[in-house]
Amino acid sequence: MRQLVKHRSLEFRRSKNATDIADLLENLTIDWCLHPGPVSVCELLLCDMDSTIIAQECVDELADLAG
Repeated sequence: MRQLVKHRSLEFRRSKNATDIADLLENLTIDWCLHPGPVSVCELLLCDMDSTIIAQECVDELADLAG
């Protein structure tokens, strides 16, 4: 594991077993996603909010639609 931006961004090197990473992240209070791709591509993206990766707050939009 390598810290890219202090308290903001982490990089995990690919584990031989993806469940190793999943087990590590399972106890954290964050949303995470594991992307099985080529080693040269980021496989895990952790964001504080969905607007980190897109222009709008999808969760807020869904809540508005649901009432």
